[in-house]
Amino acid sequence: MRHAYSATERVAVPVAADQRREVRERPEDLGLPRGVSEASRWSRVVEAGIRTLKEEQRRAERLELYAAWALDNERREAVRTASKRAIETGLL
Repeated sequence: MRHAYSATERVAVPVAADQRREVRERPEDLGLPRGVSEASRWSRVVEAGIRTLKEEQRRAERLELYAAWALDNERREAVRTASKRAIETGLL
């Protein structure tokens, strides 16, 4: 996967020495071959971080929704009734 980046798309951020060493010395842990450039390694780290943050946000939103549903007596009763009918008709 090759990307063309302009100077305005580059970022500079502080990175702990142990993390920097991990990215430089163990690219295979990122699913990359040893010969891949350091820029590609860091790009992969950023992509994975963004993906992880999005997943965590969706998980938190989903849990918040489930908690709201748990407090909704009308919804809980509807689910209970639908489940009971599904069992009676052999769907579950």
